[in-house]
Amino acid sequence: MFASLSSNAVTTLGNKLNDSQGMWVQDKQKKAKKITKAQAARQATRSYAGKVLKVDLKGDYYRVKVHQSSGRVVFVMVDAYTGKVSR
Repeated sequence: MFASLSSNAVTTLGNKLNDSQGMWVQDKQKKAKKITKAQAARQATRSYAGKVLKVDLKGDYYRVKVHQSSGRVVFVMVDAYTGKVSR
């Protein structure tokens, strides 16, 4: 007996297949949707108001240095794909 799969289900299964080195195959669509440094800076200042001093890409996250009006400097992590802010 054979089951029919939708093209979306086949794509999902294909993205989870192992490659020849035993590592998970990365979802190419996720890599194509990386946000820009400017977008990461905007996301950071929405959660932590202040002046952006520096933005660096570190793997899958942007590290944003923000100088707040209180004089405090905070480092904020912004997911490079989703824009989710964490500290």
